[in-house]
Amino acid sequence: MNLKKYQRYLFLCCAVAITALSPLAAAHTPPVADKGVIDLRPWDFDADGSLPLNGAWEFYWDRLLAPADFARDTKPGMDGYFAIPGTWNRLSVNGAPLGHRGCATFRLTALMDGKSRCGIKLFRLSTAFRLFVNGAPVAAAGVVGPDTASSVPQYLPQVVALVPADGRAELVLQVSNFHHTKGGPREEIVVGPEESLRGAFMRKMLMELFVAGSISIMGLYHMILFLYRRRERAALHFGLFCFTISVWAVLNGELSLVQAFHGLDWRLHRTVSYLALCFSVPLFFNYVRDIFPRTPRAAVRFLNGAAAVYALVIIAAPISIYSAALPYYEIIILAAVAFVLFIVGRELAAKNIEAVYVSAGIVIYFTAVVNDILYDIYVIRTIMLGHLGLFAFFLFQSLLMARRFSRAFTLSERLSEDLRETNESLRELDRLKDEFLANTSHELRTPLSGMIGIAESLADGVAGSVSPGMRKNLDLVIASGRRLSNLVNDILDFSRLKHHDIRLSLAPVNVHSVAQAVLDVTRYLAGGKDIALVNAVDPGLPPAAADEARLEQVFHNLVGNSLKFTARGRIEVDARLLPGKGTLEIRVTDTGEGIAADRLARVFEPFEQADGSATRVHGGTGLGLSIVKRLVELHGGGVDIASQPGEGTRVSFTLPVADASLEKAQNARLVPIQSRWAGDIVAADAEISDPPAPFPPAHEKAFSCRGCRILAVDDDPVNLQVIANQLALHDYSVTTATGGADALELIRRGGDYDLVILDVMMPRVSGFEVAQAVRKNFDLFELPIIMLTARSRIVDIVTGFEAGANDYLTKPFHRDELLARVHTLIALKRAVKDNARLSVFESEIRNALTIQRSILPGCAPEVPGIDIAFRYVPMRSLGGDFFDFFMPAPGCLGAILTDVSGHGMAAALIASMVKIAFHFQLNCARDPATLLQCINDVLLGKFSKQFLTACYAFIDMEGRTISTANAGHLPLVIWKHAEQEILQLNPAGRLIGYFADTRCEDAVAPLAPGDRVILYTDGITESRNAAGEMFDERFFDAVETGGALAALGFIDDLMRRLAEWHGSDDFEDDITIVVIDIL
Repeated sequence: MNLKKYQRYLFLCCAVAITALSPLAAAHTPPVADKGVIDLRPWDFDADGSLPLNGAWEFYWDRLLAPADFARDTKPGMDGYFAIPGTWNRLSVNGAPLGHRGCATFRLTALMDGKSRCGIKLFRLSTAFRLFVNGAPVAAAGVVGPDTASSVPQYLPQVVALVPADGRAELVLQVSNFHHTKGGPREEIVVGPEESLRGAFMRKMLMELFVAGSISIMGLYHMILFLYRRRERAALHFGLFCFTISVWAVLNGELSLVQAFHGLDWRLHRTVSYLALCFSVPLFFNYVRDIFPRTPRAAVRFLNGAAAVYALVIIAAPISIYSAALPYYEIIILAAVAFVLFIVGRELAAKNIEAVYVSAGIVIYFTAVVNDILYDIYVIRTIMLGHLGLFAFFLFQSLLMARRFSRAFTLSERLSEDLRETNESLRELDRLKDEFLANTSHELRTPLSGMIGIAESLADGVAGSVSPGMRKNLDLVIASGRRLSNLVNDILDFSRLKHHDIRLSLAPVNVHSVAQAVLDVTRYLAGGKDIALVNAVDPGLPPAAADEARLEQVFHNLVGNSLKFTARGRIEVDARLLPGKGTLEIRVTDTGEGIAADRLARVFEPFEQADGSATRVHGGTGLGLSIVKRLVELHGGGVDIASQPGEGTRVSFTLPVADASLEKAQNARLVPIQSRWAGDIVAADAEISDPPAPFPPAHEKAFSCRGCRILAVDDDPVNLQVIANQLALHDYSVTTATGGADALELIRRGGDYDLVILDVMMPRVSGFEVAQAVRKNFDLFELPIIMLTARSRIVDIVTGFEAGANDYLTKPFHRDELLARVHTLIALKRAVKDNARLSVFESEIRNALTIQRSILPGCAPEVPGIDIAFRYVPMRSLGGDFFDFFMPAPGCLGAILTDVSGHGMAAALIASMVKIAFHFQLNCARDPATLLQCINDVLLGKFSKQFLTACYAFIDMEGRTISTANAGHLPLVIWKHAEQEILQLNPAGRLIGYFADTRCEDAVAPLAPGDRVILYTDGITESRNAAGEMFDERFFDAVETGGALAALGFIDDLMRRLAEWHGSDDFEDDITIVVIDIL
């Protein structure tokens, strides 16, 4: 609806109101009192209604006369006639002015025919009055007295019966006023049908209460709106305006509040009433300014100031003073009203639609007030509409506020939708940025890999012997390539940190050892600089709780930064234990250039350089310190920096000290691994028996590489040359292909290759597609595949394994890493072939055990409130048991135990695939059934004629519950310490790797302190004695009798019983058991 329509409706309302009032003129003029007598006999009360007893009453000043005083023969002397309603403030008696303080008696004789039962309605005649009719007291308000001490003021409108005697009624009215600024009966005394008067009195009082209550609810509603939307000050001012008007309404008119509480103090009543009137005007004016901001601020301030001054007068002064000041404040009110009308008119002229609501309310209220005035002076005979007009006024203002809030809400919805769309666009841009980073890293890593690989192969003599000078130059090329590779890694690490995609593996870390390792590398990078690299960290300091790889990265960034900005001098790493905090403070101090104070606060921001000028000497991405800060904060520490230009820089960071639980885990670790491919697992609570001899490194191969054929596939000829050079140095025969289609054609022609090295990103046919095509004809062990990728995202790696890859390498890769992985996969392939023809050779066992030990956890994770112990004893012919743990969140633990069917190399390789599949399921670690199904989805179709059983359990220490799923495995056993009984959880589920749907179900049970959770394989229960009997139920006997033992003690006791039963510790099957004690 536009503004013109609103204006038409407004004018229509005015016209209807005026037209409705025009025909309702009074029938005839009511009689008035003359010289103390009023003749009511011609007035038909039933037809004409009530009328006021206005006119000249007999007046007796400064005397409180009773009806008996007028019954004497000698009547009191009269001081004249007094026009009621009126005040005696300006009258004179015997030449003396009266003023407002005093008392008087008024007398009127009413001539009545007695046909109607009449009553009298008395308003606020003065501060106190008493009325007699025909000699009997019928009404009073307060206590009438001749002086201030004896007079008690009160306002109390009321209706009393008027019963004439012999056609006449004598009214004697006593009035006293010693408190208000106006003295005398200043309001009408109305006579009319008693029932009609009482009904009208009650209706008006109820109307007052209704209007006041409605306005109060409006005010409360808008006050609540303001609390939720503080910027909408119009709601605050309008809400307070509603409260003040509602208070004023119940304290005036029919005095509804006084009627309800007769004992209400008169002074309090008047003070609150005046304050309500005082504050209502500036509140409404402020509300108008909030609606129409063009309202002059100076006018608002003036009105606020005037109201504040008058409010202080009301509070501090007696009523006689502040009631005398009211006319002056009323002049300000009238000026304010006129100004508001001007503002509203101006806004209407400006076609402001909100002005229509304000003007409509004003017009309706003005019409109602005019109606009441005309009704009071008997020009029209309608009904009193003042309260309804007031209600309509506030209703229109509420509609205006509702419209404003509706528009604000609509605008908010639109802005929210715009913001949502913007956020979606930003997320899409962020995704595109991540894709760009991944693709850019690939494009950078590919030439980097080629550059470093060519340089390394030349340095190793692929093209002949090299001179010392040439080797030095090649080493510089390799170092530069590694440096560029680190810059690319910094960018990717920054992106991962930004998206919270880095997870820490906390363990006790010796800070001295890590610092020393970093400084050793830095000495090589320092070249000819005259710099002393000092490790001042006390080796006896307690270990820090940190991820060792990430701590090393922090040191590399800090020390490398110091090296970059220090030409000569000293770089020192030291640490100290902060007393009472359980925290280590580690400092890296240099004597370099220092950092200016204006740049110091920004050095930890991404892409910020200490020297950001175009002529800066030192390079870099500006991400190093930003990555340091985020990594340290991930550990729960903080970073600080202090520097002076020309004096050097000190960067300090804090790390928590490793607690007892982490140190216990560290003590339970295996003997240090002799190479990255072999290790010995011997520990108190994590033991793998019969460790094999270490696996030989790449340059000491247990079999000859001569004749091993490798197909290398890459669209970049530089990368192909790198791979060919590095492999040719170790007697491999390398065939190259520059595309996926060429590679598939070479394989189709019958090339008997031992291994395929396959780049992921190639034109037309990707590496994933090539791997899928190869797997249609060759299984994992017939033709192993190593994927080369510049991407290290989990999704890319998972896609590679799903396509059929055996392993993957991230570019740029190190020569030794390539050679080791090639050697391992070819060794596995040969071992599988030998296993198919013969039995298991000892060499194959060593290789398989190496794989198996590399996939089993070195130590149990530390979870507060949980003690974990495990034991794995492989059989001589090598089985396929596997177990591992998840810690998806603090206070949570996931544990899996699987048993691959069959034995030998194939079972060990499948177990290694299970590990990979398991570690990609962290997102569903809390849902056992889903986790097992996801593992099945990854492994299904990857091997033939074999399957595996699995049991996965998830423990939530906060909720003290365990949930488990079972894929054809033995039940999970819980020893309930409090009940001294065994609980077995065996939810339904089918084998993994055999069915597309495992149909696994979840089972949940509560846990209590002292409970013990046991996962185990059938190598325990199916172990046989000399008579062929299985161990079976004796396992549960061991669980019951060992309930009081610690987890490790229970395992030792069980293994002793098992060896005694079997007759030796050389078992027919793998023995695996995981024990989790709830502390």
